[in-house]
Amino acid sequence: MAHVDSARVSDVVLDAITMRQIVTETLIGNGATPEDAIIQADVLVEGDLRDQHSHGVRRLPVLVERLRNGLVVSGRQFETTWMTETVLRVDGHRAFGPVAANVAVDAVVERARTTGIAMAAIRNSNHIGMLAPYVEAIARATALPLVVYHRANAQFTPASLRALLGLPTVVGVKDGVGDVALMQRFVLLAREAGREILFFNGLLTAEMSQSAYAAIGVPRYSSAAFAMAPDIATAYFRADRDGDAATRDRLLAGFYAPLVALRDETPGFAVSLIKAGLRLQGEPVGSVRPPLVDPSPEQLDRLAALLDRGRELTA
Repeated sequence: MAHVDSARVSDVVLDAITMRQIVTETLIGNGATPEDAIIQADVLVEGDLRDQHSHGVRRLPVLVERLRNGLVVSGRQFETTWMTETVLRVDGHRAFGPVAANVAVDAVVERARTTGIAMAAIRNSNHIGMLAPYVEAIARATALPLVVYHRANAQFTPASLRALLGLPTVVGVKDGVGDVALMQRFVLLAREAGREILFFNGLLTAEMSQSAYAAIGVPRYSSAAFAMAPDIATAYFRADRDGDAATRDRLLAGFYAPLVALRDETPGFAVSLIKAGLRLQGEPVGSVRPPLVDPSPEQLDRLAALLDRGRELTA
């Protein structure tokens, strides 16, 4: 193995235009069509420009290897099938991910103009890259106000959010990650941009964290408990809104904290408990689907007792 003298290695800084050209030419030289190479290069460079370096140009060697091994195939026709009026399936036939994703986004945007809603599932393609540009494409294509959901595989960096804030149709941000410091940065970015953005706490059982979110400028939250026990959830909301700390804390300690403890016993109970709670109250709600599971009889008894206790606390 050749020895590399680290003292002689230096960083090379390239502007975005030059980097796009290098990436595009590299992909074309390894079998990509010019059209596909341009789309893929744009996504890689944009990832670095927005501090999403895991989705940036560092992925180029992987893409080159996949092209050489036939795992990425450029220039093929896609197979698009509308499974229902509003659900599209895109078979990319091993295409570059961003190329397949652009086909899906264009199709669902056009279909949603007449149906009001549309969605797509993509299979047999490669890594689609940073998600923010697809959100922006949808936001630019509609006059409807949009609330973007910051969670799971669709997490935004400050740079990505700054770009989204430049789109007038983006009116809200819902957080499902729970990084309070990052959410504080998002709130500050909106203020700097002069945008009155609606920020929401979208964490599981959001009541448990709402006081912390309100303190950083996120006064709104979504309540899963409202779907199961609207009277209890409304009592908490009013107490929190009116500054009734005594009632708020009683509900947190006596209902919400035990509910979270029960929820955390089994993966997926954030959904299962809500449906079970509705069934306990006589609502004709079905069971969850695998891999989720319903509560055991003992857990159902505890849930019923919790609902009774929550209502006692609101009396």
